[in-house]
Amino acid sequence: MDQRLEKHALLVDVRGWPHRTFTCFTPTDVLPVINRTLLPPPVPEATGPADMWWSDDSTAVQITLSGWPPAQDRWTVRYFARKPQSVAEANPTVYAAMEWHETIPADWCALCSEFLAPGLTCAPATKDR
Repeated sequence: MDQRLEKHALLVDVRGWPHRTFTCFTPTDVLPVINRTLLPPPVPEATGPADMWWSDDSTAVQITLSGWPPAQDRWTVRYFARKPQSVAEANPTVYAAMEWHETIPADWCALCSEFLAPGLTCAPATKDR
């Protein structure tokens, strides 16, 4: 229960930051292999069996299990950055960090409920809601 509260609290903290969303596929019941040296420090209190978080004052990365169709698991990877220009670092960082797995830009941002052209930044702080 504490982990779920912490993951939601962290998401509330960074939800308004510009972000990019990716989809990663792994074999069924296999956690993604992640090069953690490319990410901010881990946030163990927000990390659980199907959610992983890394965060510092300027960047946050969330990886969460979002689907498990036959023969593979689907993970949503979100890269948040406090400064919009820093989100440009998302693509090379995410692709390098998600070792050994097919990772592609997502075309839907579930946080903002919007379709995106693959690889574009969602900037909720600048949108009228």
